[in-house]
Amino acid sequence: MTDDATSVVPLKSVDDARHAVAAVLVFIGLVSLGFAALSITLGGQGIRVTTVVYGALGTLVGFVFLIFALDSGPAAAVLYALLWVGFGVVITAAPMAPGGTAWFARPRH
Repeated sequence: MTDDATSVVPLKSVDDARHAVAAVLVFIGLVSLGFAALSITLGGQGIRVTTVVYGALGTLVGFVFLIFALDSGPAAAVLYALLWVGFGVVITAAPMAPGGTAWFARPRH
């Protein structure tokens, strides 16, 4: 027996890799559209809550990037990850501040 009989090759060509990447991008796009539709249809306080949730998820993703960047990345990657975490914290905290809560509770005509 040779090693070829027992090895698993998930992508046999560059064309297979292109299809896999395209599928992942389409999936991410559909999930993003779903989140956008959810945020738009909730209205008022629902948008505020989903903004806090999206900001918290973004902060978690930024922390994961920061861990990988600190482990083996260049300084630019660390800076990018820190900016991602910073924006995530601002997006999470702004709707919970009194001014943000008042803005989402304002009357709409």
